Formats: sequence, structure tokens, C-alpha cells
Amino acid sequence: MDEFADVIERMIEEGVVDISDDGRLKPRLKLGRRIWYFMNYRHAKKMGCELWMNIMFKVFKVLPYRCLSCWKVILRPRYLRQMLEIADWIEENTDWYGKFGYDTREHTFGRYGIYLYNNSLDDAREKYEELRDVVDEIFMSRTLEWLNEGLPVVPMHVSEDNMWIQRGCTEMNMEFGDSAKWDELLSGEDLEMQKKIAGLFDISDVREYRDELNYVALRFIIKQAYADGDPTAKYMLDYPKVRKW
Repeated sequence: MDEFADVIERMIEEGVVDISDDGRLKPRLKLGRRIWYFMNYRHAKKMGCELWMNIMFKVFKVLPYRCLSCWKVILRPRYLRQMLEIADWIEENTDWYGKFGYDTREHTFGRYGIYLYNNSLDDAREKYEELRDVVDEIFMSRTLEWLNEGLPVVPMHVSEDNMWIQRGCTEMNMEFGDSAKWDELLSGEDLEMQKKIAGLFDISDVREYRDELNYVALRFIIKQAYADGDPTAKYMLDYPKVRKW
């Protein structure tokens, strides 16, 4: 436990966490560059990724027990407008909690990602089945419409390469291997230790700035898509025209 106390003391010194009024630790929310837009976060039961991913996994280097019951439906659109239309459908027709954005991680294939969070594999499978036809329509029919409008896009169907279910975060899968075997990795002692550490943290109001962060994230996503030459982003920014000689 002394080792954990040293880590916590270092986090306070480095500004990773603040101390709340009741003496608990509060992960510091950074308002800098944001790459994720969070959908339906007001309706969501708190996932606590600020604690489980950013503190337990990244700082304490453990497989968080809470992440064993986190199941994501993941989509990898090819174009910005595909991603935005899928996200619009989700926000207008469901209360599903998730995020979308421009993925800057070097270990992910493709830059656009949509992630829907679930507390069970059954819930993830239900969302997958309900969303699959919607995604296929946007991937194929809507993309054909853009092609007819003169945009150099390629229609595609849903496949296991662009839509799947995953347990926990990609980084955890890379670190701890096959997620079907994760339950075997946590002992009762590990579980109790994690619960004690988690009890030191307060993540009650981490969403306070979410609207502001979403605005920052959306601007970043569109600008990045434009800079990457995504044909569906070409007319989404009103940059001055340059004379071409």
C-alpha cells in the first residue's frame, strides 16, 4: 500500500489530480485539444473512464475490474460525413451513450471512430443488431448519393473490419491479451485493492464542461478531416478561396 501512496502523492504534485472539499481526489479535467465528441452523456449512467482508464490503467498499470463489464460497439467509418450522419441518427433516435471522433492513436486502423458503451455483452449485441442496417444504409446508399454529387468516395458495406463488439479499451487488449480470459487475471486481493483505491476518488462532476469540450472536439474533427483531404469535408469549412493559376 505504501507504493500506491507514493503514486498518489506524485499525482497530486504533478497536477494529475486535485483534492476536493471532502478530502477525496478528483481527476483534473484538461480543456486543451479534444478529439472526442460525447453523445447522450446527460442520459448515461456514469462509466467513470476518467478513473478506470486514466488513473487505474495508465497510472497504476492494472486491469481495472470495472472494465471487465464494459462492452463497446465500435464503428470505423471511412469518411467524415458517414461518421456525422451515424452520430446524428444515434442522438436523434436513441439515448445510447457513446463518443465519436478523429482517432489520433497510432495503433488504430483508420482515423474515424464511433464507440457505444454498454454494461453487458447482451446489451452490446442488441445495439449492434439495431444499428447495423442504419450503418449499412449510410455506408452504401448515402455514399452513392455523394458519389453522384461528384465527390470521389467509395461505397462500402458493414463488415467485421468496420463494425464489431469489443471488451474494454484497445490499450487494455494490447496489454493483457485475449479479453475472454480477463476474469482469470483478477484475484480477490486485486479486486479489494482496486476498490480501496477507487474509494479515494471523486468523479461526480467530471461532465461539467462537456458541452464546451464537445464544441472544441467537433471543430478539431472537421479541421483534421479537411487537412487530411477527406472529400466529404471539403465544403464544411469556409476558408478563403485561393486563385489557382
